[in-house]
Amino acid sequence: MDETKKVFATNVDEFVPSLWHYIGQCQARYTLISLVNQIQNDTIAGRNPEYPLILLTGPVGSGRKTLALSLHFALGNLEFKEVALVLGISEDPAEFFVSSTEYVTYYIPNVVNISPTVAGQLVHVVRDKYYYQSIPGYRTEKIPIGNQLIIISAESNPKINPEFLKYVKIRCDLAPYSVESIYKILRQRVDYLNWDMSEPALHLLAEKSNNNPGTAMKLLQQSYIISRAEDKDKIKTDHAKKALFICGL
Repeated sequence: MDETKKVFATNVDEFVPSLWHYIGQCQARYTLISLVNQIQNDTIAGRNPEYPLILLTGPVGSGRKTLALSLHFALGNLEFKEVALVLGISEDPAEFFVSSTEYVTYYIPNVVNISPTVAGQLVHVVRDKYYYQSIPGYRTEKIPIGNQLIIISAESNPKINPEFLKYVKIRCDLAPYSVESIYKILRQRVDYLNWDMSEPALHLLAEKSNNNPGTAMKLLQQSYIISRAEDKDKIKTDHAKKALFICGL
């Protein structure tokens, strides 16, 4: 391949995850692949399938959002919204559903932290396919939203609102990663981004990542920054060691 025509990313997050190429988490991956195939086949057959409410659990940095994005892209949705980024400070989630379509994926990364009011609204969305919109001076309006893909997530063993939890149809609990899996994740990301990185450097980051994909990506990004700061095209062990020092690992 002509080196001049290569596209080099500068950020480790410039990556489109694929459900079929997701590394590790076999049980969760197969569960969601089966869901995608079922929805696609039912759609072709004209059965108008509904999206189930999906719960992903696992430690911080375990790949919950990457898995959610993988499902989002596999279903062909167009917009990925992290609702809880605003719901955490708002009592009215209605604005997020005003312009919603069946091609929007709603991802709520810390469902245990949302308020009871917001949780109640989301129960209406999940259970009844509508939400209540309150406007000062006017009566509360009931607005239908149709079929929505809503993915909620939380850390391991979460204490989720029971009223919300009983509507979860698919639950995926992410298992711990091995060093080998972390190495494969790093290798996949490096190849996708077109970064040149030595094998010893990759193995070093995998071993020092505490078996956490999020930590591994943080170390990989810092290693890239250090290598380019030194005007080097290849990320080497020295760069990885400096990244570990900077990240306190």
